[in-house]
Amino acid sequence: MNAMDVITNAMYAKWQWETFRDRLVRKELTYSTAVQDYLKLVDEMNRTQKELEKLWTTN
Repeated sequence: MNAMDVITNAMYAKWQWETFRDRLVRKELTYSTAVQDYLKLVDEMNRTQKELEKLWTTN
């Protein structure tokens, strides 16, 4: 192997690592966004359920 092959392999390995890291980050953000949306929906459902219970108990 000559020097150019070593440099090319190193740059390719660096690119692979960066691509892998970026995929992890995107997945993490997607997961956290999904969890955040889920928690918002659960909170909204709980508030709606409490409001419905209040409505039923007052009527």
